[in-house]
Amino acid sequence: MTQDRCEPHPPITLIPLPQLRLSPRNVRKTPSEDSEAIEVLAATIAAEGLLQNLVVVPSPSKENERAGYEVVAGGRRWRALNLLASEGKLPQDFPVPCKVLSHTEAIAASLIENQMQAFMHPADQFEAFKALVDNGKSVGYVAALFGLSPRLVQRRLKLARLSPKLLALFREDKMTLEQLMSLTLSDDHETQERIWWGAPVWERSPFSLRKRITEQEVEAQHPLARCVGIAAYEAAGGFVRRDLFAEEEAGYLTDRSLLEQLAQKKLEAVASEVRAEGWAWVEVRMDYDYSEFSRYARIRPTRRPWTEAQEKTLKALHEQQDTLQAQIDALPDEVDPNDAAVLALEQQSVQLAEKIDAMDAAADDWAEDTLRQAGAVIFIGRDGGVQIQRGLVRPDDARPRASADQQTRAALPPKKPVHSEKLMRRLSAQRTAALQAELSKRPEIALVAITHRLVLSVFFRNSRYYHHSAVQVQSESTESLLARAAPDLESSQAWQTLNTQRTAWEKQLPEDGAALFGWLLKQSQDTLLSLLAFCTAATVNGVTVHDTAHPSEKIAQALSLDMGKWWQPTQDSYFMHVSKARIAEIVSEAVSKAEADKLMKMKKAEAAEAAQRLVSQTGWLPEGLRGKEPASTDTASPSGT
Repeated sequence: MTQDRCEPHPPITLIPLPQLRLSPRNVRKTPSEDSEAIEVLAATIAAEGLLQNLVVVPSPSKENERAGYEVVAGGRRWRALNLLASEGKLPQDFPVPCKVLSHTEAIAASLIENQMQAFMHPADQFEAFKALVDNGKSVGYVAALFGLSPRLVQRRLKLARLSPKLLALFREDKMTLEQLMSLTLSDDHETQERIWWGAPVWERSPFSLRKRITEQEVEAQHPLARCVGIAAYEAAGGFVRRDLFAEEEAGYLTDRSLLEQLAQKKLEAVASEVRAEGWAWVEVRMDYDYSEFSRYARIRPTRRPWTEAQEKTLKALHEQQDTLQAQIDALPDEVDPNDAAVLALEQQSVQLAEKIDAMDAAADDWAEDTLRQAGAVIFIGRDGGVQIQRGLVRPDDARPRASADQQTRAALPPKKPVHSEKLMRRLSAQRTAALQAELSKRPEIALVAITHRLVLSVFFRNSRYYHHSAVQVQSESTESLLARAAPDLESSQAWQTLNTQRTAWEKQLPEDGAALFGWLLKQSQDTLLSLLAFCTAATVNGVTVHDTAHPSEKIAQALSLDMGKWWQPTQDSYFMHVSKARIAEIVSEAVSKAEADKLMKMKKAEAAEAAQRLVSQTGWLPEGLRGKEPASTDTASPSGT
């Protein structure tokens, strides 16, 4: 059995130069030196002598081959010595000081030395670590030997086990280390190769590759996973895929169907209690679609005052919650977020939040007529806890009351817009960039959009119809327009996606615009449609200052555009641009009234920062980014037909 301990250093042996040859075991397989560098080293040896010994192993005995030694560390010195011997500056049988090691010891020695000398290609190091482990050395031994953490060694071993074809590309600088790391999410070489070669050039970012591997899976920190709990999921037979290269070792739950079944069971248990309250209807949802429920009216309850005992209990729960959060925040960065102890703390936090919400809900006083008209939705909150929205009135149920109250509403002053014109431009620019990014990948929708605009121009000659299309056929790219409307747009995922695609197309297109038509004639229909999709997307203009339906909405609906995938409400992107009262209103809607009440005691910047943390992953979107029903449909007939 191999023991992970350092052996006594073997003595130096003088071996004639002709008995030495470069070993295939030398971990440096990707040469980094040129002939000039070897000549410089040879001149140094000629002037000062050989200052450092070579590391060798006995050559395997083969028929028709003389006995000798293989150089596993010191290949550059061996080349320099041979150069000096060929030039007559050293005897042909020059005695070379060598340290003779076993095969496993030689790999370690070669690796250490090459790291200290000229640059060593990372792929060589990955494979050398793997060779050590394959020869019986433990991860801990390798980590201690090279002064690395065991986690870092595990990461490099993971890279060493990737498809040899992909490692070859990495050696040739045809893919980056980050791209290589993202493909380790799959252990199957065939899958790794299919993901890489099956992705268009502009969709080979580490994020896109990782997404392709896990597109049907659920992240461990996703509200759905947190609601069920990793332990309960694994106990039910679920598998968790681990990502060694995430800043926090992320996990992906591979069986979404099982996860949803477990979550549904938990939600239904709560729904049974809510139905007993007497609501007209109760629905169970995996998440709360703010775009859909923004069309629902909402009735607010009256509030019963807290008793002294209730206030004391609520204060104690909040103190427990703050203490628990402080424990979670104090955990070291290197702690695995999927560790059982960490998950237990988070589960306690979720349970405390549910108790606080239950107490808050108990103080609501709902009138009998409200219960007969309205309903409730049970769903998973952003922290994985079960949330309840009560008092929702479906649009069809609200219409009779709307007609009865029409005169009263008409007498009211016009409602103040939720967002300023500047913020609306900012939000609509973000939405337009996301729409462009989606449309650029959907040639069939782009073809409809561009045809729609051309038909309006040719058949509907009256310019009053032009506003029915968001495609600007005679305009340049809307890139600069969007950048002016949203100064932070360039850091967005949508902008980066579009830039990646633009760069890929620029490499394919001819440099001379005069040659473009001939180039296009030679392309396949798929290439032309893909290019059409990108160019059409680049001209879409959805920037607006009004929170009303826009022509771009038709394209967004055709694409099933989900802005939650492209934009998140943050301190800089949204909360610092609205009032503190608006921030509290959002947190109350997306999280809970108890959390919103806390924000009102903070300064504006602190409230905005807290809101970013609370609202993240809830799926909440401001009105300017939610989908809308079209204001009207195109019903006119083309003239002249």
